[in-house]
Amino acid sequence: PTGALDSQSGREVLAILCELNRRGHTVVMVTHDMDVARHAQRIIELRDGEIISDSGRHIPDTESLPLPAVVRPRKRLYLSDRFRESLYMALKTMHAHRLRTALTMTGIVFGIAAVVTVVALGEGARQRTLESIRDLGTNVISIYPGRDFFDDSNGSLRPLLPADAAALEKQGFVDSVSPEVSTQDSIRFRGKSATASINGVGRNHFRVNGIRLLQGTLFHDDRSALQEVIIDENARKALFDEAGLEATGQTVIIGSVPARVTGVARNDNRSGTPDRISVWMPYTTVMYRMTGRPELSSVSIRLR
Repeated sequence: PTGALDSQSGREVLAILCELNRRGHTVVMVTHDMDVARHAQRIIELRDGEIISDSGRHIPDTESLPLPAVVRPRKRLYLSDRFRESLYMALKTMHAHRLRTALTMTGIVFGIAAVVTVVALGEGARQRTLESIRDLGTNVISIYPGRDFFDDSNGSLRPLLPADAAALEKQGFVDSVSPEVSTQDSIRFRGKSATASINGVGRNHFRVNGIRLLQGTLFHDDRSALQEVIIDENARKALFDEAGLEATGQTVIIGSVPARVTGVARNDNRSGTPDRISVWMPYTTVMYRMTGRPELSSVSIRLR
């Protein structure tokens, strides 16, 4: 403290250094000011890199020196102590910054809620897809006439006949078979009318394709051209819900053929058109009373 401080501040700094020395600390001062040097207990004067004077070593009175502080060994912190200390510091910090803590917690809550929502939606979609696949059946095949979907050799095309379905049903690897004939026509009940997909099928069609019957019973026979029909939920809503009538037991007109409703099945949404109206009749009824053709459109097989 030669010229960087004022006199008062210099004296305060020197007093602090002297106090440190009295407590047993070694203090070395380098100065050009002899007034500052006189505060030291030993003065060594240098000139041109050589010692020109040394006041000698001053041996202090050991009785006047303070005893060294007793340093207690630090207590070992266990995991629980560290956790408790960390928790205390965290709570103290959160209390000191309440707004920041509230914003952080809000962000965490919204983040967790978003993740849970996305996971729930994904899981719901996955379960719905698996349910659709399970209903359809992973062991179901359909047989069509021709060599390919785009086979246009109509003249030489061998049609599928009910006898083919009967032959397939006798195979040991087959669980169930349904002959199928498809067409489209209107379905009417009193003053209500709608366009429907008419499916001529066998009794096993609902087992083969996993279509659940919600009400009523299946056909009594699929080989006698009985005038019976099973409608889906869309047909029931379109024809009977407004009148408040039970669908089963009612007689509807399909094209020009009257048929008694024996059951109501769940909507078959595999076509991707959930509003489509579908009805199922015995395949012999559709062949002989509606299309007038003895061949089948396809044969559906459920494998064992």
